[in-house]
Amino acid sequence: MSTLLPMVKRLPEEVRVKQCSIDYLLQYNNTNVGLIEAKREGLPITEGLQQAQDYGSKLGVRFVYSANGHGIFEYDMESDTGKEIDSYPTPEELYQRVQGNSPQKEKMLKEPLIQEGSMIPRYYQKLAVQRAIGAIADGSKRVLLTLATGTGKTFIAYQIVRKLLNLKWRVDGKEQQPKVLFLADRNILVDQAINTFNNIERQIVKVDGKEIRKRNGVVPSAANVYFAIYQAITGGANNDEILEYYKQYPKDFFDIIIIDECHRGSANDEGSWRRVLDHFEDAVHLGLTATPKREDNVDTYNYFGKPCV
Repeated sequence: MSTLLPMVKRLPEEVRVKQCSIDYLLQYNNTNVGLIEAKREGLPITEGLQQAQDYGSKLGVRFVYSANGHGIFEYDMESDTGKEIDSYPTPEELYQRVQGNSPQKEKMLKEPLIQEGSMIPRYYQKLAVQRAIGAIADGSKRVLLTLATGTGKTFIAYQIVRKLLNLKWRVDGKEQQPKVLFLADRNILVDQAINTFNNIERQIVKVDGKEIRKRNGVVPSAANVYFAIYQAITGGANNDEILEYYKQYPKDFFDIIIIDECHRGSANDEGSWRRVLDHFEDAVHLGLTATPKREDNVDTYNYFGKPCV
């Protein structure tokens, strides 16, 4: 057990509910890499295996362990295989088995999440952030997060953006703060998102008709984080001419585009959002949705692929 001490921690109280009371959660570089179900001496070493598998599935943990003080059983949730082992792997070994040997990915996952006042991410929000960051570090250009309504998808997006800003991550590999576009289909969603991002208000701007008129028809370009409803950034009219404001930005202007409620048509070939995504095709496209895959939004999953969570 001594090799595990640097990464063993008791699960937060919010997770230790009646349905999910884990003995030990193993973390390394802000990443859940394993969990242990410890049973009393005299019971079989696999006594806690089913519990460990259930909790591992809920928390997205790959390696789970069942132990009785004398023996250890390790189970790999990804390969669906298990075996008895003599000793626990070191934190570094277990992390590399989960995430691979990528210094860039390790650096990105290691960057701490933001905790400001009451804005403390819950365990499932941490998991979503780290899964998305891991996918971006692996070079994925299409990333999808599917989380239930009320789980704080905008707060998760904020955490992802803050990480990328702090890391000075850009899609082209340059060490410079990225340009981010947050898209939604209703002003109330954009305004709520801006409020969530309030702690970095000096770095944000809302792209709308008022802002563009103030700049004599020119879109803002000096901020790091841009918010817009797709009707405003793709529409507008001047003497019957459609003003596609997003085309004022170079194709490589944004590094990541976050699409809130992406099942509403962002991935549909006929959708207005799709025009924006196609224009900025080299950026990472991160979709947020509370809607599981079904017939009327299958195009969303075809576009983004399998959800990270």
